[in-house]
Amino acid sequence: MLVIKWHTHLMALVYVYLFVELIISRFANQRKIRSYVLPIFIGLFSTETILSLTDWVKTHSEKNYQVYVSPYGKQPDLIRYYWVDDPFSSKHLKDPEYSFIRHMNSIGYSNVEWMLKKKKDELRILCLGDSFTEGDGAHKDSSYVSFLRRKLNTKYQQPITVMNAGKCGSDPFFNYINYRDRLSVFQPDIIVQTISTHDITDDIYLRGGMERFGKDSIVSFTGRPHSNMELLYSISYTSRIFFRWLEYNELLVRPVTPKQSEIIQKSCLRLFKDYYRLVSNNQATLVIVFLPGQQQINDSYPPYFLDLIRETRRIPLHTIDLLPYYHALAHEPFNFYWVNNAHHNAKGYEMMADGIFESLEKQGLLISGTRAQ
Repeated sequence: MLVIKWHTHLMALVYVYLFVELIISRFANQRKIRSYVLPIFIGLFSTETILSLTDWVKTHSEKNYQVYVSPYGKQPDLIRYYWVDDPFSSKHLKDPEYSFIRHMNSIGYSNVEWMLKKKKDELRILCLGDSFTEGDGAHKDSSYVSFLRRKLNTKYQQPITVMNAGKCGSDPFFNYINYRDRLSVFQPDIIVQTISTHDITDDIYLRGGMERFGKDSIVSFTGRPHSNMELLYSISYTSRIFFRWLEYNELLVRPVTPKQSEIIQKSCLRLFKDYYRLVSNNQATLVIVFLPGQQQINDSYPPYFLDLIRETRRIPLHTIDLLPYYHALAHEPFNFYWVNNAHHNAKGYEMMADGIFESLEKQGLLISGTRAQ
């Protein structure tokens, strides 16, 4: 995997200049050539230095961990194949606006240990998704899963276990594979799977659908750019100005086209049908939660996502669209998100949990018998 630290950006220019200087030394009019070349390199070096001191063109990993980490490549290990963290490891979810520590359980999720044997009359809810499920942007006790757990255990008498199987950077295809191969043994009764426009435009667009999962636990992303293109992007902050001008994001992908969104939509629908069959065969219930982004609270979903919601509802599974719920509550979106970050704060995760909780109740998916008030 490509890993680049900040000083590599400056040293790369130094090495390039030394190489150019070696070529210049072979010419008779060295002084004249240097008078053109040297100012160019001084300008590039100055620009690179200034950009290294700001977050303007830095990637998420550079802002948070001071290192460029490639999101591409083949990872021939089981942990990467299932996109989870190392068992019993710790990680730091941080941003210029917040900082939170997570500790993993024995199967690599930011949660307590889960018991294989279910209690009598126990209801188990398995929550799958990306950073909005894991709870990036809040304390572990303020993820939507934690809020949902407390609401359920406060209201209902029957024992309820709510399991957080969210993982930052994951997507519904990784979640499905995890449930199929690793998590179904915990016998969850309800599987809550989130999906957002970000999953469509970045994650699935970049990685592909089920075709990403090869033999021998190797994951191969279909949207990987040319290696030389990524190398230039990774070692040169200055080059990223031009990449931005060409509408490439930090994953080196351009905006999804209508045709591409249609292909992704069909891939998601096939996944949901397979997901539904698998969950039904396990005598459980699948719930797909459509999660709006911050920019959509005062607007609406893009057409391709509205089409996906409509087509998903034709599958005999349960769906929850949180956008109407967010519209009703989030009159000032920044109250529910970090100002410069796309993730919820604790208040936003509580709103997310409230919407899911109310929808589960309305659809009759929760047990009867409330606690005495």
